[in-house]
Amino acid sequence: MELNLIDRSNYLKGLLILIRKNNVINKYARKFVMNIATALDFNKDFVDSSIKNLSINKNIIEGPLKFSDYRLAKSFVKDGLRLAFSDGNMNLSQIQWLIITAKENNLSEQWFFIELEDFIERCNLNSEMPCEIQKYVS
Repeated sequence: MELNLIDRSNYLKGLLILIRKNNVINKYARKFVMNIATALDFNKDFVDSSIKNLSINKNIIEGPLKFSDYRLAKSFVKDGLRLAFSDGNMNLSQIQWLIITAKENNLSEQWFFIELEDFIERCNLNSEMPCEIQKYVS
């Protein structure tokens, strides 16, 4: 699957939204986002600046994201769960936003909760694990 610029941008934007909804960025979350941003071919300085200025950046609108392919949407939700749990907790606004984004991409709530349950059961926050998006980038 070829990732277009809009999909790549939405993927990064979605991760930034999840960080902002948590109001905290820990070392793991920063590294996770930087790894994905690198895989998506974003400039490290741009991403670092985006993370640093996240709380004041009015250009990041928090509406649900629409991807061009359902596989990419699934990948995003799975990576989003991993990022949201990076501090050991997931707050309600992160869960709600991921559900809305899943629905926007024609993924059912049932699918989302199965993925959530699966993630909680295996709950591996190891930053060395490949991200879901890496399945689709070369």
